[in-house]
Amino acid sequence: MKIPDDLSMRRRGRGNKRRIGMAAVFGVILLLLSVFKGLSVFYTDFLWFDSVHLSTVWSGVLFTKLALGAISVVAFFVLVWLNLWVVDRFAPHSVSVAPEDELARRYQTFVRPRAGKFRAGVSVLIALFTGAGFYVNWSQWMLFRNGGNFGVKDPQFHMDNSFFVFKLPFITSLLSWMFYAIVLVLIVSLVGHFLQGAIRPQAASNRITSIVKTHVSVLLGVLALIKAAQYYFDRYRLDFSNRGVVTGANYTDVKFLLPAYMLLVGISILAGLVFFVGSRRRGWSLPTITVALWAVVSVLVASVIPLAVQKFSVVPAE
Repeated sequence: MKIPDDLSMRRRGRGNKRRIGMAAVFGVILLLLSVFKGLSVFYTDFLWFDSVHLSTVWSGVLFTKLALGAISVVAFFVLVWLNLWVVDRFAPHSVSVAPEDELARRYQTFVRPRAGKFRAGVSVLIALFTGAGFYVNWSQWMLFRNGGNFGVKDPQFHMDNSFFVFKLPFITSLLSWMFYAIVLVLIVSLVGHFLQGAIRPQAASNRITSIVKTHVSVLLGVLALIKAAQYYFDRYRLDFSNRGVVTGANYTDVKFLLPAYMLLVGISILAGLVFFVGSRRRGWSLPTITVALWAVVSVLVASVIPLAVQKFSVVPAE
């Protein structure tokens, strides 16, 4: 009876190998087709620019895309690597034998001896898949770098109109990318702390170590400062508001939203300072209260009150 069992197991093994091989071949074919499509578009663009004697424009655009992608990948790699280094550097040396710590114990057993390689690999993967996408802002960067002046100032902010066309789009995209990067780094850091046993949700006590609180508070403080910068530059986008009958800043934007953004700038800076100071204190009460007040004020000041003024005061009088 053993021989038929061995034969059946061998047949199953061969069948699994065939399926894996077919899947691998299919994946390679799809990869080659996508690469071929990309190269064809790449070469076609070069031929078109070369036919009109503008190959230098083609190469300039290509270099700009590659440079922005490379810079964003390197920046993302450094951010992730440094934060994972903090996670590994201040991780608990041992975890309890409780069942809920089994995952952390296995992670420390198999991954900690290879922490440097694992940290570098994770940082590279995240940087490549998330950081490289910043190259899509190449046109905004070229306008930011090469845009001139119109010689006509905006009546609301008294700035040359070229700022709104050439500078503002890239600045807002950069700040959005920075905010997204820190949020992703925060998530990765929390996962790392959990795997290292510094976060134990099911434990009766000491669910979160002090280093986790400090680390999270610092990242939240950085997010608050980036948000303050976003609020500051969002003021200039009021010139493109579609809230009224025509495009541009209307009564609600000038009288309510503009002061609201400046108030939110101050609140965000204050929140960032609170997070930095609170990182040295025990407990989560101060960061929690700060986040709650920040959220409530931002919703009321930037959304509810302007909407009410527009609907019940401005629209009936238009």
